[in-house]
Amino acid sequence: MCFIYVTEEGPVTLYRGLGAVLVGAAPAQGLYFGGYETAKRFLGGGQSGIGNFSAGIFAQLCGSLAWVPMDVIKERLQVEGQVKVANAYTGSFDAFRQIIRHEGVIGLYRAFPIHQVTWAPFNGCYFMVYEKLKGLCINAGYEDGHDNLEPIAQVSCGIAAGVVAASVTNPVDVLKTRLQVARANPEMFPYSSALGAARHLLEHEGAIALMDGVFARVMWLTPRLTLCVFAYERIKKNLS
Repeated sequence: MCFIYVTEEGPVTLYRGLGAVLVGAAPAQGLYFGGYETAKRFLGGGQSGIGNFSAGIFAQLCGSLAWVPMDVIKERLQVEGQVKVANAYTGSFDAFRQIIRHEGVIGLYRAFPIHQVTWAPFNGCYFMVYEKLKGLCINAGYEDGHDNLEPIAQVSCGIAAGVVAASVTNPVDVLKTRLQVARANPEMFPYSSALGAARHLLEHEGAIALMDGVFARVMWLTPRLTLCVFAYERIKKNLS
């Protein structure tokens, strides 16, 4: 699929929406980890699975204040080569400007509920698995005496948590993406709700389509979140 996109549209298609990512990624991560630490503090310091799951959900809600607009702009730009869009964009800023003009601020938060349905369980699952594996590694002696994991153990916990969380939540991510790009071509995507998207997908493509892109999702999310969490844990250790 990637080869087809590059052949038909050129290598630049792989970087559509990069501007939105560069602008939105840093504040989103700050909100994300700030929300996670705040929730952990109020939910028992990461000692229970339910507490860790809830802290991951709260982290997602905080981060999505910046992530959702970034996601909408990025995906609008990415689908232009595959569908006939009503308004072509020249870049991330132009997409932002046109969405505000034609749809208002609410356009930047298109599919916000389904975004949370996708990413809240992912982040909850990720931190529940990560903290559980982290505790097992600490009990097994893979730490420095201050409950800080050795680097290899920490990376291993992050990778395992990423693979599990990305795979389990892939079906909802498919529906979220379909819903976010629906306005680009209403004839191709004739639905306006997550339930309608699910019904249309199951009717025309079958249940297997819910796992479309799962390998790419695992390969994208696992290293990204593993590196982010690793860097965050190292920075937090040094600051403390």
